[in-house]
Amino acid sequence: MLHRPRVTRSVLALMCAMSFIMYLDRVNLSAAAGLIRDDLHLTNTDVGLVFGAFAYTYAICQVIGGWFSDRFGAKTTLVLCASIWIVATIATGFAGGVVSLFCARMLLGVGEGAALPAQARALVNWYPASKRGFVKGSRIRSRVLATRLRRR
Repeated sequence: MLHRPRVTRSVLALMCAMSFIMYLDRVNLSAAAGLIRDDLHLTNTDVGLVFGAFAYTYAICQVIGGWFSDRFGAKTTLVLCASIWIVATIATGFAGGVVSLFCARMLLGVGEGAALPAQARALVNWYPASKRGFVKGSRIRSRVLATRLRRR
């Protein structure tokens, strides 16, 4: 039987905030693609490569993140993911060309890809079965709110 520590609403709020930020991070480059392309003198092909950099590492790291979370725990994985996001976000701001932007987006894919399975592990470990639907729904609602915010 899994140990279920007492989890407060603040943990749920943090997971919702993470889901909100992950969604915005995932799509924010597309909103600024034209400006970034002009500023860094990128071609459309370069922009496509940068978009792909995130997607490939994101997909791969979902599997790796699930394994890591099972092995080392959700809390450790989520802290590591958040740390990777911070570094990736700062690196994106300092990108001076296609290679540095590509690497920053790959790094963001690593952090975000591992975070979703870690949140799923946290949900199972920290919340009783009777509360999981509400918690999962709250996380999804956070992503929907990010979508609405982005469209404005």
